[in-house]
Amino acid sequence: MAKNEKKEQPEPKQPEPKQQVFPLNTVRLCIDTYEKDIKGRVYSKLYDGEARFNSCSEMLLCIDRLYDACGYPQNFQEKRSFSEQKEQLRRRPVPKARRTDEELCKQKGEYRTFNLIVWSRMSAGWQGKLLRHDGTMAGSFTSEMELLGCICRELRI
Repeated sequence: MAKNEKKEQPEPKQPEPKQQVFPLNTVRLCIDTYEKDIKGRVYSKLYDGEARFNSCSEMLLCIDRLYDACGYPQNFQEKRSFSEQKEQLRRRPVPKARRTDEELCKQKGEYRTFNLIVWSRMSAGWQGKLLRHDGTMAGSFTSEMELLGCICRELRI
């Protein structure tokens, strides 16, 4: 080997993308289409099925029902009902995950995918943050209306 010739160095390995770790209160929001309104699916670590929605209002109702059924994050106010039976407010234990982070990560919307993390449901509203599918911050919110505003900005509606 001549003095001026350099021995080729192997290219350094690129680090593999880190696996995302989702808290239990994460909802995977898969938006398949939006024309007059958004349509898509909702997935959660606390629920092993999927919930489909055809509008923003249906999306909010699906997620709220999911949280009510799982009891996490707990609602801070008792919901009113005209039925005779009243469910007693009681502190529920934190539920167990029914879906892994990998399974949740596989769910993707045809148009966009978001991770919605609701930290609390106080004052009859949600507080949390909206993340893009890659984990970068899309926005934080203190009400459902602010959440919808974050989604609309991301979709450029």
